[in-house]
Amino acid sequence: MYKAVVTDLDGTLLNSNHEVSEYSKKVIKKFVEKGYKFYIATGRLYASTKEIADSIGVKIPLITVNGTRILDEDGNEVYNNTLDLETVRKIATIDYKSCGEDLLINGYFRNIWLVTDKKAEEYYRKERPDKPYFPNTVSPEEFMSKTFNKMHFIGKHEGLLKLREKIQKEIDADLNVVFVGNNCLEIFNKDANKAKAAEYILNKDGIKLSEAIAFGDSLNDYEMLKEVGKGYVMGNAIYLLKEIAKDLEMVDTNDNDGEAKKIEEIFNL
Repeated sequence: MYKAVVTDLDGTLLNSNHEVSEYSKKVIKKFVEKGYKFYIATGRLYASTKEIADSIGVKIPLITVNGTRILDEDGNEVYNNTLDLETVRKIATIDYKSCGEDLLINGYFRNIWLVTDKKAEEYYRKERPDKPYFPNTVSPEEFMSKTFNKMHFIGKHEGLLKLREKIQKEIDADLNVVFVGNNCLEIFNKDANKAKAAEYILNKDGIKLSEAIAFGDSLNDYEMLKEVGKGYVMGNAIYLLKEIAKDLEMVDTNDNDGEAKKIEEIFNL
């Protein structure tokens, strides 16, 4: 019945060490060898996403930056969606510090990652040493001169909840404002998401969205999980996703290879 799997990375296919377990790699390779299609759909930049695909041993199209940028199996860009300069400036100049002094702004464009506060760069170097790249700190003026595929804020969850409400209330734009983790709030265009990107890639391979299953753990996965043939919520998913996706089946956690186990079960591997 199903022909493909579309998966999120962090909190889903990746364990708490941000790695694909040997067990999951084995299942995915067997899945692909049987002729099924496997796709990654993540909020990460291309460089990091490709590194993970390479570690699995698969050469596949990659849906990156929450579906705002898609690259084919050879690394050629086939889709790119960006926030316009006016929207970037509105987001960058909103008084986000009033929601929490610890909040820090980030911007992604293709393989460029910019921040305006050295604390953000220091945070990622300390908390995420697994990353193959880190942000560059620039002035607020330079930051606001760029278009971005997505912008995101990191900080305490309570402050980010306030900021989400503030952005939705004060910025007159069609935006996706979603949590990808308790401490990360992401903003990108409403006309781009993982579901639309997945449909685009699947269609190129002659597969319908209804013929795919998907796995995710955060709000940026919700449309994808709802629109594929069958969506699965990770046992470790953020509470905000669990609240709105109660009709979707929950699988084991990322640290217990929940996705790989379900793939084995569905496709009789």
